[in-house]
Amino acid sequence: MADEPISDDDRIIQDLIEYCKDVQLKILRATSTKLLSNRLDVEGYVLGEYSNDWYGLAERIGYMTKEMRKFEKHESPTTALINDWSTRLKMSPTVDTLIKYLVEIQRPDVVLDSEKSIRRDVEHSKQPARAPPPPKPKVPESDRYDAFVVYGNTERDIQFMLDMVKILEGEDHNIRLYVPGRDDLAGDEKYVVTAEMIANRCRRVIVVLSRGFEDSEDCDFALKLAQSLSPGAKTKRIIPILLDNVKIPLILNFVGTVNFTNPMQREWVWPRVAATIKCPLVPSIQDWQCTIDDLRNMKYDSKHVQHLLYGIGVACQEFPPEEEEDKKGKKGDKKKKT
Repeated sequence: MADEPISDDDRIIQDLIEYCKDVQLKILRATSTKLLSNRLDVEGYVLGEYSNDWYGLAERIGYMTKEMRKFEKHESPTTALINDWSTRLKMSPTVDTLIKYLVEIQRPDVVLDSEKSIRRDVEHSKQPARAPPPPKPKVPESDRYDAFVVYGNTERDIQFMLDMVKILEGEDHNIRLYVPGRDDLAGDEKYVVTAEMIANRCRRVIVVLSRGFEDSEDCDFALKLAQSLSPGAKTKRIIPILLDNVKIPLILNFVGTVNFTNPMQREWVWPRVAATIKCPLVPSIQDWQCTIDDLRNMKYDSKHVQHLLYGIGVACQEFPPEEEEDKKGKKGDKKKKT
């Protein structure tokens, strides 16, 4: 007896099985999984040994009834089944196995409906992985700066900036500053240069808060960029200098400012600014945390411990408001009079 001719649908399914041989199930993307779920989530009926829905597919894969009940709780039991099956290496989670099982539970229609989507996913998985982008070249130390200076365009701001450069870049502190207008890179847009320098080439950003700062769009851009690179001041990257009694921007409310409003006291403040610029952005815990040996060497006499505990007790004590104390005192006076 001559073999029956193979139908076109059967040929498509056989070609798909061969094309997807040994391809892991996890490569199926959301579109293919949704196509399968739309057909298999609908409750079917028993044809032969298995029902022709997701439940029958789960039985054919080898899941127990207790495990299948977990899939029923999901919005799409088929999606939950496929996602779980793709992690069970002992259950042969491959695309060709999925197609064979769908044919066995009498659902070749599901295979034909999702054939093009499955083929695209498999083709995509067989493509060679893209080479990772080359690492960004490290900026040489000669192109790095200790701090980026943000200042206004008024004569007062420019004069203060010149004084700052003279003091901080002098022999006493030897700090390298990037000053817009003096150190700008040629050939690029202004904001592009500012972003590059603040993000990659300057450790800190000195922000001079003045009346000229409030009217400058360049200063506003530089400040917001610096803040975005250090949210919540975690790295303490921004150093605000208060030159005039102006309103401090909201994004700097949680950052301590350096007060330069009194010209007579500036000589005392510059060393603090220099020390802040030089200190590491994120101090190591070893720099401040005491060791076990340090704790062992600490000696306290009984009187010192007694005073220490008394101070802690007073600090933790809850005292009544003054108004309540006054009321209690007045009531006591009345009782005495009666």
